[in-house]
Amino acid sequence: MESAKPTKRDPEAYLRDALERIADHPFAGMTLPRCVNAAGAAPPEDCGGVPGYADFEQAIADPHHPEHADRVEWIGRNDWDPAVFDSSAVNDRLDSINV
Repeated sequence: MESAKPTKRDPEAYLRDALERIADHPFAGMTLPRCVNAAGAAPPEDCGGVPGYADFEQAIADPHHPEHADRVEWIGRNDWDPAVFDSSAVNDRLDSINV
């Protein structure tokens, strides 16, 4: 005979069931928060919102753009790619925050 689903009226069974669900969760044992997915690089700080980010992307992608050299100097690198996202770097930063 199958046992009934634990209810809050049976606190021990309810707690046991809740802990079993947590233990079976795919993130069990991970330090949270974690970044598991994203869609591209974050815009650089103070780039000017959505329109400024669009201008930044155009300038950084085109070596002949009049603002290209300034944008490369500002961001400090010439290999910036808006499609690249590094979840390891994000998770390293999250790990450094005491939550």
